[in-house]
Amino acid sequence: DNTDCNDADNTKHASFPFYADTDGDTFGAGSSVSVCAVDANTPPTGYSSNNTDCAPADNAKWQSALLFVDSDGDGYTTSSTATSVCYGASIP
Repeated sequence: DNTDCNDADNTKHASFPFYADTDGDTFGAGSSVSVCAVDANTPPTGYSSNNTDCAPADNAKWQSALLFVDSDGDGYTTSSTATSVCYGASIP
């Protein structure tokens, strides 16, 4: 039926939607692109199955949350407005 996306690799036979992971942190960004892969759950190197990377050029940051700014570092805030912050493994 002429649907094999890679005749040279018997583990890859179909294309699936993935997102570019330009910084190698396993989190993608942007619009999905069709990529030849083993299956829909195994993105090839340079791609991710999600598009949740808030800093696609910085592999130390990939998630975001609404946080309240603690201007003086005492663990408390006087602000009632949350700010969207992009961060990595720990909340700044």
